[in-house]
Amino acid sequence: MNDINTKKLNYLLVMPRLVQNIGDGYVFPLGVAYVSSSMKKAGFNVFTLNLNHKEGDVFEIIKKTIEKNNIHVVATGGLSPQYHLVKNVIESAKKVNNNIITIVGGGIITADCETAMKALEFADYGVIGEGEETMCELCRILENNGDLSVCDGLIYKEREGFKVTNPRKDIADVNGIPWPDYEGFDTDKYLEVPPAGFAGLNQKRMICMLGSRSCPFQCTFCCHTLGKKYRRRSLDDFFGELDYLISRYKIDYISLADEVFAPDFENAKKFCDRIKQYNIHWYADFRVDLVKPELLPILKESGLDVMFFGLESADNRILKSMRKGITIEQTERVLKMVYDAGIAGYGCFIFGDIEETFETALNTLNWWRAHKEYGIHLTLIKPFPGSFIYRYACEKGIIKDPIQYLKDGCPQVNISKLNNEEFAEIMRQISESSHLLSKPESLELLAVDPVLGRESVSGRCSKCKQKNVWDDIKLFANDYITCSHCGQKFDNPNPPQLIENLDKNLSLLLAKHGKVAVWGMTLIIMELFRNSKILNNPNIFAIDISDSKRKMSLAGKKIYAPEILDKENIPVVLIAVPSHAGQISCQIKENHIKVTEIIDICKLCDFNPIIPQKLNYLLVMPRLVQRIGDGYSFPLGITFISSSMKKAGLNVRTINLNHCEGDVYDILKKEIEENNIDVIGVGGLSFQYNTVRLVVESAKKIKKDIITIVGGGIISGDPEPAMKALEYADFGVIGEGEMTMNELCSALEGKKNFTDIEGIIYKNRDSYTTNNPRKEMANIDTLPWPDYGGFEIQKYLDSTPPGISGLNRKTLFMLASRSCPYSCTFCFHTNGRRYRQRSLDDFFAELESVVSQYQIEFVCMADELFARNIERVKEFCEKIKKFNIKWWAQFRVDDITLELLAVLKAGGCEVMSFGLESADNRILKSMRKGITIEQIERTLRMVYEAGISFEGAFIFGDIEETVETANNTLKWWREHAEYRITLNLITVYPGSYLYMYGNEKGIIKDKIQFLKDGCPQINVSKLSDKELSELVRQLVEAPISMTKQLISPELKTVDFQTGRIALSGSCVVCDHRSEWSDIRMFTMNFLPCKKCGQKYNVPLFPEIRKNIDDNLQMLLRKYAKVAVWGVNYHSSDLFKNSSVLHDPNIYPVDISQTKRKMDLYEKKIFAPEIIDRENIKAIVVAVPVYYAQIASLVQTNHRGVVEVIDICALTSRQYSSQERIGV
Repeated sequence: MNDINTKKLNYLLVMPRLVQNIGDGYVFPLGVAYVSSSMKKAGFNVFTLNLNHKEGDVFEIIKKTIEKNNIHVVATGGLSPQYHLVKNVIESAKKVNNNIITIVGGGIITADCETAMKALEFADYGVIGEGEETMCELCRILENNGDLSVCDGLIYKEREGFKVTNPRKDIADVNGIPWPDYEGFDTDKYLEVPPAGFAGLNQKRMICMLGSRSCPFQCTFCCHTLGKKYRRRSLDDFFGELDYLISRYKIDYISLADEVFAPDFENAKKFCDRIKQYNIHWYADFRVDLVKPELLPILKESGLDVMFFGLESADNRILKSMRKGITIEQTERVLKMVYDAGIAGYGCFIFGDIEETFETALNTLNWWRAHKEYGIHLTLIKPFPGSFIYRYACEKGIIKDPIQYLKDGCPQVNISKLNNEEFAEIMRQISESSHLLSKPESLELLAVDPVLGRESVSGRCSKCKQKNVWDDIKLFANDYITCSHCGQKFDNPNPPQLIENLDKNLSLLLAKHGKVAVWGMTLIIMELFRNSKILNNPNIFAIDISDSKRKMSLAGKKIYAPEILDKENIPVVLIAVPSHAGQISCQIKENHIKVTEIIDICKLCDFNPIIPQKLNYLLVMPRLVQRIGDGYSFPLGITFISSSMKKAGLNVRTINLNHCEGDVYDILKKEIEENNIDVIGVGGLSFQYNTVRLVVESAKKIKKDIITIVGGGIISGDPEPAMKALEYADFGVIGEGEMTMNELCSALEGKKNFTDIEGIIYKNRDSYTTNNPRKEMANIDTLPWPDYGGFEIQKYLDSTPPGISGLNRKTLFMLASRSCPYSCTFCFHTNGRRYRQRSLDDFFAELESVVSQYQIEFVCMADELFARNIERVKEFCEKIKKFNIKWWAQFRVDDITLELLAVLKAGGCEVMSFGLESADNRILKSMRKGITIEQIERTLRMVYEAGISFEGAFIFGDIEETVETANNTLKWWREHAEYRITLNLITVYPGSYLYMYGNEKGIIKDKIQFLKDGCPQINVSKLSDKELSELVRQLVEAPISMTKQLISPELKTVDFQTGRIALSGSCVVCDHRSEWSDIRMFTMNFLPCKKCGQKYNVPLFPEIRKNIDDNLQMLLRKYAKVAVWGVNYHSSDLFKNSSVLHDPNIYPVDISQTKRKMDLYEKKIFAPEIIDRENIKAIVVAVPVYYAQIASLVQTNHRGVVEVIDICALTSRQYSSQERIGV
C-alpha cells in the first residue's frame, strides 16, 4: 500500500445501506456513530455518509463523496451477516481510487478477524473490538507515518498475510466516550421512517441507546463485540444524552441496545426513578433469573412497555449446554409474573444446540404449545462468527470454509445431534406450529403501503370482544400484535385480501418472466406456501441460504440453495425477508448477474397490480417554430431533466420537435410506437400552454395508457389550474424538476410511493393531490450538464435566432445560477425562491466542453440575475477571456459601477440587459424593484459612454400605475431616445404577485381560461379603460415616431422562407456605413451601428410593404375575410401605412384585453372569438416569434380556419396560398 504523506487526512465514515429502498426502516447502528464522535472530538477531518438515506447507486454516491471532499481514508463496519453490504462500500472506494485507505470495524472483524479480512479483500485495516480508541490511534499513525504494530486491537495486511496486534483492553470508563454522532448520520431522516415498533407497537420517534457495554454471561451462541468485561455508564451521563435527544429530535421511545439490562436490582430501580420523569416509553432485554416480583411494578410505572427475554429452550439439559445459567422453572415463573403484571413480554426459543436431540426439541415445542399465550418466537440457532458454537462447527468440519461461510451470509447449519430426517421433522413442526395463535375476529385490511411494507388492519379481540385498529404493522415480520384493551396477543395478521393481492401480482410476474424465485423461508413465508396455489406453481422456486431449512420439504416443494438461480436462469427474485432485503439484494447482485429484477415481497401486496419494470421515457421539446429551420430560444429546463434521468440509469429517449418535419401527432406516433414508450414528459412556460397541451393530448390519443408528465413554469406557476387546463397530463412537476423526475420515475417503476415524492401534483380519481413542496437544490454543481446532444443542439446552432441586438453567431444559452434574490411583483421564479450560484469551475468546465464540441461563438447567460458579487464577476471575466467569445447577461442598475463596466468590457461582455420597468419611483416601489430612476439614469449613461451595448424595457400597467406615472415614464423615455428602451405592457404571469392580485380582485375571473388564452395582458392598474386605451396607442406609435432612422438604408437580400434580410445603412451619429445579415423582420431587435453602437429600428422597405399589401389582397379575394393576429409597433406601422389593412374585411385580433381597449388607426381590435363569429378562414400572424403558440391555439379553438400564415411569408412576390400550414 502506498504511503500518504499528507499530514492532515480526510476521513469518510460510511454507514452501509441496510435497506433495499430508500425510505424503508432499519435499526440504527450505534457503532460507527460512536467512532465518528470520538474522531471528531480528537480533531480529525471527518466526513460522514449514511447510505440508507441516499438515492442512487452506492458506487456513484461514494465516488461523488470521495471526489468532492478529497477523501483519503474510508471506514465502515457491520455485523457478520452484513458482509456483502460492508464489502460493497470498501470495494466501491477502491474502484474510485485504488490508493485510498480502507478500514473495517464492528462484529464482522471482531468475531474472526483474519477470516473476515480475507473475505472482504478490499480492506486494508480491521479494527478489533471497541473502535473508538483504536480508530483515533490508527488515524494518528497514518497521519505521521507511525508504527502500526504498537496500535492494539488492529489487523492489517502485510506482504506474507496479516498482522494482528495485541488485543486492546476494554475501555474502562465508558462515560468518557462522547455521545454518538447522531447529526452526522441523518438521524432526522431515520426518525421519519423507523422500523416497526416491537410487537406491532409503532413508535414514530424511536431511537436506540446504550446504557452499558458487553455482558457478564458467556452463552455459547453469543459473541460480545464490545469486549468481554461488562461496564455500565453512569446514569448522569446516560440521561444527559437522553435530554439532548429529546430536545433535538423529540424522541418519545427508547430501545435500549444493551445486551442485558441492569443485572442488579438497585441500579434498575434508580434507572426507573430517573426515566419516569420523561414520560416516554422504552424497551430492554432482560434475563429471567434477574427479574424480581417487586421490580415489575417499578418498571411498568417508569414507562417500560416491552420486556424481551432470551429463553432459548424449555429443556434444562439444553439450557445447561448453552451455558445460559437459567432453568425452565425460572422461565415459567417470570413469564407468568410479567403476563399478570400487564407488561408485554416477548421471548425466543432457538432450536439446534450442540446437545439438541429429537426428545429435547419436542420438549420445547410441547412446552411452547402449552403456553402459547406468551407469544414466544421459534427459530433455529445460528453459529455466528466469534461464538463458541462457531468454533465448534469449524473444528468439527461442519463449517468447511469459514470465508465462504461469511460470504454466504452466515447460514444456519446443523450442529446438533439430530439426523437429517429428525431435523426436517422438527423444522416441519416448527413451521406448522408457529402460527397457532388465534387471529382477531372480523379481520379487515384497511390500508397497505407496499413501498414501506406496512399495513393497517382492524378486528375484534377474541378474548374481550373489543374492536382494535392496528396501524403501521410491518408486513411479513415475525411479530405479534396485542389487544389494546386486554393485552391478548395475536399473530402478525395476513388478511385474506393481502394474500389475494400477493397472488395476483405473483401471477403477473410469472406471466411476464416465466420463472420466479422466492428468497427467504421464514415461518410466515412457509405458511404462505402452504396456503397459496400460486406459490406451489412449479416455476416458483423456494430459496434459502440455510442448510438446515433446505433439509425439509415445504408443502411438497424443495427448498433450493441460491445456485438454482444460475442453473435455471431465473430472472426475478422476490425477497421474502424485508428486514434483510439490503443484504440479500447485495448478495444477489454480486453473485447472480443473470438476475434482472429484485423485488421486495411487500411491493406485491398493493391493491393495484404492480410489476416493477424498466420503463421507456420520451422527453419532448415542444414545437416553438413555424417552419423547421426557424430560430428559437433553446429551453434549458428539459435538457437538465434529460441529463439527470440518463445519469440515474433510466431508459430515456429525446426529441426536439423544432427540428422534425411533419405533423406533431404523426411524429410522436412514430416515436412512441417504434420505441414502445411508456412515459412522455414535456414542459414549458404558461403562455406556451397550447404547444405543451398538443404534446400530451397527442400522446394520449396515440396510446391511451401512456403516462404523461408536464413540468416547467406552466405547472409551477399555479399547479392545479394548469393540470385542469392541460387535461391530458397525469403528473405535474412543481419547481426544479431534476430530483423530482427521478423519484417520480422510481415510483412509476414500482420502487417508491407517490405520496412520498415532494414537488408533484397528480390526478387522484376526480381531483388532484399536491404533495409537500420540494426544497431547492442546495448545491447545483451536483447537476449533470444539460443534455444538449439529446435535443439536436447542432441543428439549433445552424439555425440559431439572430444574436442579441441582431448579431448573428453560434449562440448557446447557459446557466451560472438559479432563481433571483429579489421578489418583484411581476416575476415568478420557476426554479424556487432561493438564489444559488454554480461554482465557476463547474461552469467553465461545461463551457470548455461545448466550445470544443460545438464551436460556440456567443454565450447568452440565462440567469435571472448575473452580477451579485463583484469579485465573482471579476473572476468570471478573467476566466472567460481565454475562450475569446462574446456574451450577454442580465444585470440590475444598482449593481453597476465604472470599475465593473471596465471588467465586463475587458471580459467580452457585449450586451447588458436591464430590467428597468418604470421611470417613476412610485411605480418602482410598488413593483418591489428596489431601484430608483436616478440609479437607472446614472447607470445607463455610464454603460452608454463605456461603449457597451445594452437593452432595457419599461413595462406599463402596474397596480399603482396612473396617467401621471405613465406619462412620467414616457417623458423620460422620449428624453433618452438614444437608449432605445423597449416599451411594453405588463403581463400577469401565473405564480407572480400580480397574478394573485388579479385573482383576488376578480380581474382574472377564470384561472383555467386565462391560461388557455395564453395569459393575455389585463388591466390591473388604476387607469380607466379610456386612459389605458390612450396609453396603449402611445406605446404602439412611439417607437416608430421617436427613434432615429438609418441614412440611405439598402436592402441586400431577402430570405422569404425564414423572414430574414440583409441590409446596409449609414449612422446619423458617426456617418459610418454598417452591414447586417440574417436579421429577422418584425422582431423587437435593434440594429447597432458597428462603430459607435447607436441603435436603429429594423426598417420595413417599400418593396416589402408592397408585397405584403399585394398578398393580403390575394387572400381577401380568396377568403373574403382575413384576421391579422398580434398588435405591436411593427403591425401598427403596417396598419398606419397600408390602405389594404384598412379594408373592413381585415380584422385586427389580439388576446390582450388591454390592447383591445384602443383603436388601431380607427380600426377596432377584436378578441379571437371574432374568428368564429365572422367565419374567418385565413389568419396572418403578425408576431412571428409567437407563431407556433398562436397556430396551436387556433388549431385547438378555431377549427374553421383553413390557413395560418406567418407575415414573413407575405413579404415574397411569389407567395402562394398553397404553401399553407395545416390547421
